Parts: sequence; structure tokens; C-alpha cells
Amino acid sequence: MGCLMTLKVNYKFFLLYDLLNYLDKLGMFMRISFQRLYKLSIYLLMSYICVDGVALASEQIFQDARSYTVKVKSSVEYPIYPDVRGTRTGAGFLIDQDQGLIITNRHVSGIFPRKLQVMFDDQEYVDSSILYIDQVLDIAILKIPPSYIPKTSRKAKLNCKKYPDVGDEVGAFGHPFSLSFSGTRGIVSSIRNDSGHSWIQTDAAINSGNSGGPLIDLRSGKIVGVNTASYSKSVSEGVSFAIPMVHVCRIIRKYKFGEDPSVPYIPVSFSARPNHDAGLIVSYIFNDQPVSWPLQYGDEVIGVFEDGFQEIVSNEGALLHALRGLKNQTTLKVIRDGFEVYVEIPLKLRNSPLKKRGLHFSGVVATEFDYRDNELINPGNYLRINHVRSGSDGRLAGLRQWDYIVGIDNSSINDIDSLCTYLKNAELEKTNIRLLVSRYGNGYDSSTIFKLIDLEPRKVGFIKRQNFNLDCIHTE
Repeated sequence: MGCLMTLKVNYKFFLLYDLLNYLDKLGMFMRISFQRLYKLSIYLLMSYICVDGVALASEQIFQDARSYTVKVKSSVEYPIYPDVRGTRTGAGFLIDQDQGLIITNRHVSGIFPRKLQVMFDDQEYVDSSILYIDQVLDIAILKIPPSYIPKTSRKAKLNCKKYPDVGDEVGAFGHPFSLSFSGTRGIVSSIRNDSGHSWIQTDAAINSGNSGGPLIDLRSGKIVGVNTASYSKSVSEGVSFAIPMVHVCRIIRKYKFGEDPSVPYIPVSFSARPNHDAGLIVSYIFNDQPVSWPLQYGDEVIGVFEDGFQEIVSNEGALLHALRGLKNQTTLKVIRDGFEVYVEIPLKLRNSPLKKRGLHFSGVVATEFDYRDNELINPGNYLRINHVRSGSDGRLAGLRQWDYIVGIDNSSINDIDSLCTYLKNAELEKTNIRLLVSRYGNGYDSSTIFKLIDLEPRKVGFIKRQNFNLDCIHTE
């Protein structure tokens, strides 16, 4: 489209006459036919014009991005994994003007921020709230009052139909190193899958402050991904990653229709085919999950059937995408012992991260452990310490991040409500407690060591959403 628009007005067409005359003389000298030279001249000129047209179009596309991209800043005081304590800034983009919906990264917004604000270009920061946090993708849906959206702003155009092609020109827009509303450009290098995530790999620079912003197709102007991560410059140059918009759009669509876009529990672990990145071969079956699938070791999942439609899957990211938001049951297409079979599986959606609770005491945050491989790495179902604030009583006593609370005063407590009540009573009575914790370390013939830690509990209470409750009362 950019090339056609340029054809109407571009002065470079006036070069055609001179170019043909020059090539005609060159052809007489080299005994090349005028017809072949004419075709060559048109090809060269059109290539020149189209490159220039794309450049003009990309300038307008970056200018348009200012109207839907926002700055996001947040502050987290009591972090629950994967949150970290402190402040952070990033980007986001408007997806619905009527409802005031904005997409960003989860690691930008945080799950339990003390304060969360967004700002449009040339505007002031306004308070924002979190509507949805995804369990798998680094995605958050934010909301601001629609009245705060400038009249000059517009919602972003999204490419929800397909992944970009390798080689497509893309631009990353955001606020790298606090340089507000800046764009960088590059190409799509690959579409990758890693640890249950699908990624767009690009050499467009994605730096601190770009996270949560749009990765834009520089031909269509549509957003193809959400900028998320990059390798350290000390490790590699030009290797950055964005979450494909195809996956994010399914979250947006289900959420706006009032459906839960969460992913289900997957009670098995997969391996790729040997020496390949693709393949969903059942390699471990978990026993302690809310659902059980009738799969066997060695089964290879190749498709999901739902409402008469088959979605081909070749990696865990694609499988999670296909199962997202589905309830009750669905059907998997499986290769078993060389034959294709269809297996009906039950489904149960995972709880939202927004329903997580943390327990704070003495500068420490502990949470319940909910990984699917809990039966392997935490068979006692112990609470885990996710954060120990620097300079706190907990740090001084010797507690560390990732410690497991095995016992308290020679008793076992592995639910967060009971622990809160016990610690709160000790706080009110101003008595010390003795924690038994386990941690990874070099013990005798063991990779686990145990520590006894004496501590006076202080400021005991639940952490939930944007609320810190000093009482041990669990309220939804």
C-alpha cells in the first residue's frame, strides 16, 4: 500500500526517462535488447521506490504508536513470587477505549502492587487497577477510567490471525531506559517455543522500559507481539523476545466476553522428540493434581479437538493456547504405539494469580507452594519463603529466599491460615518462635540442609491484591 501511494506523487518517477536513455546506450554497447533493459530499469526503479515507501510508512506507524502506547509504573512492597520488591517502569498499549483496557507485562504491573499508574503521551499519570493476570504468559490486563483517555488516543490495531513471518520488518515501541515514546526497528528472526511459552524472536532492540509495549508490523501497522525480554548485551547482541499477539488475543477475546481465559491444570510433563524442538511426548504423569488424564508414557499429543475443530499442537505453548479457557472436558489426538487414537480428558482451570495469598512477618513473605511438580520437589507441601527484605528481622535471624518452613516450635504447620494464627498470637504475646527450615545445600550425602531459627514475629498479616491485612482473617 505504501508503494502504491508513493507511485502517485514520488518525484523519482522523473528519473525513469534518464534511466532508460542511459540503459539504452549501455545496451547498444553490450548488445543487450532494449526490452530486457526496460524490464530491468522498471525492476530497479520499483525496488527503489518501494523501499522508500516502506520507510515513509514506518515513520507514520511509529507516529501512530504514540496515540495508543502508555507508560506504566508500579511499586511492590510485599512481593509474592514472581513479583520482586521495588519500583519498575515499562510500557503498555490501549486495546479498548470504551472500557479503558490496557495490555502490559505482568512483570511491569506486578501482581500485588502498592501503587500502579499509567500515562499517555503528553498527559499526567493516573491510577490503574489490575483486572487479569495470566498464569503462564507474562501478560496483565489493566483498567483506567475511560474519561482519562485523551481524545487524541485510539486503540491499537491487533494482528490476531497469524504469527509474523521470519524476515518481516517490525518495530518495538516503548520507553527504553526512560527515553519516553521511542521506537527501534528490526526483523522477525524466528518463532520459538521454550518452557511452555511461544516467543517471537527479533533483533529489534527491546531494553528496560520497552517491556509491555507493542511489537509492530511495519507494513500493516498492526501489533504482532508484546515486548517482553532480551538477552543481556554482555551475552548477545540483537536477541529479543515478544509474546505473540495470536496468544494474547485469545486472552483478550475471552475476557471481554466474560469468560475465564485461564489455562487448565496439565497433570503430565512432556519432552520434545530427541534432537528436535518440537514434540509433546508424555514423559511423566503427576499423581497429586486436581485432574487426571488417561494418557500413557510415550504417548505423543498432536492435536486438540473442540466443537468439531482440530487445532494442531507440536509444543507445550501451542497446547496451552489450544486449551486456554476450555472447561469440563475436551478431546486430544494422540499417537500411541504408532496408531492415532482419540483421548477424552477432563479439564479444570487453574486459579488466578490474583487469588494468591502471602503471609508477611518480620520482613518475610511466605506463600503456599502450587507447582505441578510439588510431589517431586516439595512432597511435604511446606510453605515457601519467597522474599526476605534486606535489613529486616527475618534477614538478621538467618532466613533466606526459597527456604521451606518445615515446622514451628516442634510442630508441623503447612497451611497459611494456621501459620498466620500461630504467628499472630506470638506477636501479641511478644514471645519468640523457633522455625525449622530446609534449603538446598551440601549436607552429608544430601542436597538438603536444615536450620533452626529463633525469631520474634512482627507485623504479621495477609498480603492480598492491593491490600495488607494485619489480622489473620481470610476474606475474598
